[in-house]
Amino acid sequence: MSCDKVEELAQRLLEDVHDFVVTSHCPRLPEPPSSLEFLREYVSQNRPCVIEQACVHWPAFTKWSPDYLIDTLEDRLLSVEITPTGRADAIARVPLKQPAHDGDVQAHTEDSDVRISDNAQPSHEEMQSQTFREVFALPHCEKLTMSQYLSLARKELKSNNVFYISHQNSSLTDEAELAPLLADTIPNPCFAKEAFGCDPDATNFWMGPEEATTSMHKDPYENIYFVLRGSKTFTLLHPASAPFLYETEYDTHKYVPRRCACDVHRDDTATADVQQGQQCSFTASTSTQASTTAKKWQPTPIQRATGPMSLVPVSKQDVEQGEASRRPWLAADPPWTEADFAKYPLLKHLKPVQVTVRAGEALYLPALWYHKVEQSGCEHGLAGQCVAVNSWYDMKYDVKYCMHSHADRLAACMVKKSSKN
Repeated sequence: MSCDKVEELAQRLLEDVHDFVVTSHCPRLPEPPSSLEFLREYVSQNRPCVIEQACVHWPAFTKWSPDYLIDTLEDRLLSVEITPTGRADAIARVPLKQPAHDGDVQAHTEDSDVRISDNAQPSHEEMQSQTFREVFALPHCEKLTMSQYLSLARKELKSNNVFYISHQNSSLTDEAELAPLLADTIPNPCFAKEAFGCDPDATNFWMGPEEATTSMHKDPYENIYFVLRGSKTFTLLHPASAPFLYETEYDTHKYVPRRCACDVHRDDTATADVQQGQQCSFTASTSTQASTTAKKWQPTPIQRATGPMSLVPVSKQDVEQGEASRRPWLAADPPWTEADFAKYPLLKHLKPVQVTVRAGEALYLPALWYHKVEQSGCEHGLAGQCVAVNSWYDMKYDVKYCMHSHADRLAACMVKKSSKN
């Protein structure tokens, strides 16, 4: 079968999906459904919906204040993901010629640091000279207390970085992290438990500012996403969209703190001030002494978190510990520009559905649906953060999975055609 015929069949499949499954808007239910209604109208039909009044009865809806979170979590160290842009697990651009990375974060000195632009989009000069390449960027993860995190959220500690509690390790059930907050939630409602026939495989806690976004991707889980503070805006695409999304493999990079989380002035008197205004632990009378002392300097977690970041390739050690050296990811993130349509013309066939989930509501997101997530924080309390909890249920390997897998195979064929062109 020719690639042109494959594209025609993929387009027909997508048209059928839009005609019979996906409307131009996401249905809103005024209250949680019965398990039978949820299963019949949404799960079995692979159709998302917003459920109003989904978590207004949770203790968390009224109890989770800054003081309550700090007192409840005390000195527990939480996984906080950090980037200079707010875009973790996303495509970023790095120079074509990049110094080798030895895998040691501390090797990034002020002199030898890899100078990577923090902007997702290349400059006009880069576009003309083609001096950059695209990579998949992982966030830096630092262990901080809730008190420290909220100080960063309130801008009490100076930093240009974006901080997001978004570690997807079932953090709300993790005894070492956020488990004390679990009792304030009901993340496994009856309608979901009975429809899916199981308990959640993971329950995650999300807390971050509006600068933190999640680029479009898909998850192999049935997802119930509860919003407790602020709002989340999801841009959705049915799995049949796969042939038109240009999934591509990228080298994996990660953000790391630079050798100094502060500005080192190598003059006659070398001193260092971390970004939040605290003084580093060394002062030297000559630049040579400063260089020697700097090698012994051990930054605190706050200094690593607040200082400037570099984007570097994952090391051999990272790969040995299970990190993938290359990642498949979508080549273009919505909203798409004219430049995106020129480079990826098949995007024109797609009709994203956008839905906003407000505090007290939940989104049912079927497995393998593509979704981009943006957020807005609450106007008062919790330092303008958006707070959410989601439950992931194992997906069923049924006829819907077979159809989605077929769409992926069509996508692979069309990507080959695109690369030849």
